[in-house]
Amino acid sequence: MLAYTREKLLDKLQLTPAILDLYQQQNPSFASEVLSWLSSVEEVMSRLRLSQASQITVEKGKVLAVMAGIPDQSFAVHRLSQRKLVQASALFSLGRAQEAVQQKIQNIDQQFEIWREKMAQYLAIATSRVPIPLPPSEPREAWLKSVWSLLNINGETQNMYRYLNTALQPADRNYLLSQLLDNLLQDL
Repeated sequence: MLAYTREKLLDKLQLTPAILDLYQQQNPSFASEVLSWLSSVEEVMSRLRLSQASQITVEKGKVLAVMAGIPDQSFAVHRLSQRKLVQASALFSLGRAQEAVQQKIQNIDQQFEIWREKMAQYLAIATSRVPIPLPPSEPREAWLKSVWSLLNINGETQNMYRYLNTALQPADRNYLLSQLLDNLLQDL
């Protein structure tokens, strides 16, 4: 599930350079594109039940308030036109939302790094006892599942196998296993 969350958030994050280009070009649709992006990120985060969804909602609300003519206190000392206020508010909200998304991705990456290390240790030991069959072209998921069950060997590695099975969702386990097996098979 974390792998899916990470990929969905990365997809959203990759859209921001094009939106930022609109700001640089002083395109009047910049603020509406930011709102659209914030809405789509909010929807993804809400579906995934991430607490950061509320932060995105707040950022969206800030932009909508400035668009409605409610002054943003952070710009109160500057005399800006309404259009510039909206653009500035959208720019700052986009930045804060990007930071929230990036932080969530970093948190996921840190968690994966812990599991990646443990799984790499397990694979190093388990593959010395059980040969890994070469991957078929398709379906990769079935191959990963069969390799994982093949690596369920009795002995000193049994506890690590159980730990990884318990700690990781099957999709996350396959995500890490796929990366590690690709690395392992490159050396062959």
